[in-house]
Amino acid sequence: MSISKITYTQRINTIFTYINNNLESDLSLETIAKIANYSPYHFHRIFKTITKEPLNSYINRKRLEKAAGLLYRNHNYLSLIFIYNVVLVMLHLLQNRLKNTMKSIHQSLEK
Repeated sequence: MSISKITYTQRINTIFTYINNNLESDLSLETIAKIANYSPYHFHRIFKTITKEPLNSYINRKRLEKAAGLLYRNHNYLSLIFIYNVVLVMLHLLQNRLKNTMKSIHQSLEK
């Protein structure tokens, strides 16, 4: 394994730990790239290459997994609030993606 691949892997492992310990915090691309000591553009490319998943998808998945685990273990109200907030974010992202897709289809039909 090359030295740069080892470095990338070490930094990504550090980021995995950071994300898992800070799921309730601001986990923007800019924030995480700064912690990994990369530009946002470069970090996003590295992260997606290593994980086969965009950063936001990874974070949302981890938040859902945590919420599901809390709900399963504790059956408490705070877990439901956490899941509700994550689902709202995911619905908002899906709505934006769908809106952009529909806009593209509409524009192509107008031509």
